[in-house]
Amino acid sequence: MHFEPLSSDTFTFDHAYIALGAGGEPRVMVGDVDREYSLASVTKPIAAYSVLIAVEQGKLGLDDDVAPLIFDGAGGFDEPAGAAFGSLASTSGASVSSSAHAREGRGSAEAASTGLVPSERAAREALEPEYLRGVTIRHLLAHASGLGASPGKPLAKPSTRRIYTNFGFDVLALALRSAIGMPIQQWIHEQVFEPLGMVDARIEGSIAKDAVSSADSLALFASELLRPTLLSQEMLSEAVAVQYPGLPGILPGFGRQDDNAWGLGFSIKGSKHPHWLGDSFSPRAFGHFGQSGSFLYVDPDAGVAGVFLGAKPFSQVHATVWPGLSNEMRELSLGSARL
Repeated sequence: MHFEPLSSDTFTFDHAYIALGAGGEPRVMVGDVDREYSLASVTKPIAAYSVLIAVEQGKLGLDDDVAPLIFDGAGGFDEPAGAAFGSLASTSGASVSSSAHAREGRGSAEAASTGLVPSERAAREALEPEYLRGVTIRHLLAHASGLGASPGKPLAKPSTRRIYTNFGFDVLALALRSAIGMPIQQWIHEQVFEPLGMVDARIEGSIAKDAVSSADSLALFASELLRPTLLSQEMLSEAVAVQYPGLPGILPGFGRQDDNAWGLGFSIKGSKHPHWLGDSFSPRAFGHFGQSGSFLYVDPDAGVAGVFLGAKPFSQVHATVWPGLSNEMRELSLGSARL
């Protein structure tokens, strides 16, 4: 086990990272891996994984139209019973109560009365049935729905552009809520965090960006992606295969990509350049990074994975350091670098 900062680690703020070997065992563990950090958009692959679990349980299908899951026949919204967000329990066992949300300025009373967190309520208020014409669960997971980054009218037809969208994931939360009869945050706790033992992980807001975790708990999810126990290997393989190949789009923080490859909730390295992963990673490498300065990667060709969390938001410093750091983490996971 390697505990000292790697040579490429020039960060001057608090951070932690873990690199896993082929069996999921830690090979590198640097920093306070029990400290909780914001995951920002690294929340998305966790949320996507929970949606795939619901698919395998037969609660909905990847190619189901989204509109009927959200709107009733009169163009109103479906409201499944027993889905009050105020009753959601966090992974620590504490209730995510309305008072807790009030302390954090998250519009808790509104969320508790509707069963929706504020970003989901904003999405619901912005939606019209025609905005979702032809949009499926698969489209939302793959950022190919045509919906923009913020609530509003679609910017493109489904399957034509890769538009990275938080709004789309809040729409996904509304659709899944209808299928499972509970807030997706609770579903993620029950179906992902709890069975994997991710005791430091929780989502108290949007499934697009509001998870908190320690590196230790996030590494348990990375290990699951190496050897799935909650999903079949077939479903995971589909999730990390490119959906709607060849779509152009913007990779946040790194600019326009002619082929902005994406799976079902997972960013795929493909031919993207520049990229936050180093050049030693295979084109099939997948994962996600977040604007909080977080990342999660898996290189299936090498059978290794890694996570990084930090106290400073993503910046040009991260964009400069991460490729070399991720290369070094990968090499140590393979046992091919000098400890």
